[in-house]
Amino acid sequence: MSLDQTAGTPPPPLCPNCQAAVESGTCAICGTIIHPPQVSHSTYWEGLKKELFNHGKKIRWTTRTLLTRPGKAVQAWAGNKEKKVMHPIRFLFVMAGMNILMARWMHIGHGTVQGDTEQAILISQWISQYFAFVWVALIPAMAMGPWLVERRRFPAYPTHLGVVTYMTAINCLLAMPFLLIEWIWPEGRAIRLAMGMTIPFLYNTWLFHSFYQAPVARTVLSVLLSWILGILLFFMLYITIYLVLALVG
Repeated sequence: MSLDQTAGTPPPPLCPNCQAAVESGTCAICGTIIHPPQVSHSTYWEGLKKELFNHGKKIRWTTRTLLTRPGKAVQAWAGNKEKKVMHPIRFLFVMAGMNILMARWMHIGHGTVQGDTEQAILISQWISQYFAFVWVALIPAMAMGPWLVERRRFPAYPTHLGVVTYMTAINCLLAMPFLLIEWIWPEGRAIRLAMGMTIPFLYNTWLFHSFYQAPVARTVLSVLLSWILGILLFFMLYITIYLVLALVG
């Protein structure tokens, strides 16, 4: 064993033709040109799909189940049935990313850019372009809603964090068809903005009721409290960012 190998230095590659040690891109013995390992297009994209979507099985099952039996999907994750369900954070980033890419490609914003100052206009413009990121930022506060209502039966806060993370991901997904409608029919913007409140509220109520198995009144209370806390965090973040921009600017 050589001193270099003892020190942990990997041995030089061997020429595939004469098996001699190769120190450069060409074998000094037989002249064979040594190429580094190459990755094909199929290998590149198959690897991405495997790491991100797990060959599509998890994301298909998670999406389908959250849209048809949402409580079962969350229960599968809470029960550590990882072979079936995609982790809520990974699922969220997939759906939020798709939502933002679709909105940016179609040049569709959320709401109207407005404000009385340069800082307010800048923040309004960013929110209009990347509203899905706003949803993501509000998850910790929104999860406090169901935790406050259901903490006796579900004392672990991460459980509620997972529920709201899945909920936010599906909200990003449900918003995409309305982006398409507005792109095809710009006059339908009012419909999208109206449905942007109604459909998430209905779905959130269904998801909470399906998972927590609580009476409807308590479920609605959880959803309303979740939204109120999310809105409060939104305004706190808005004021903080506004003050930072004002100081920097």
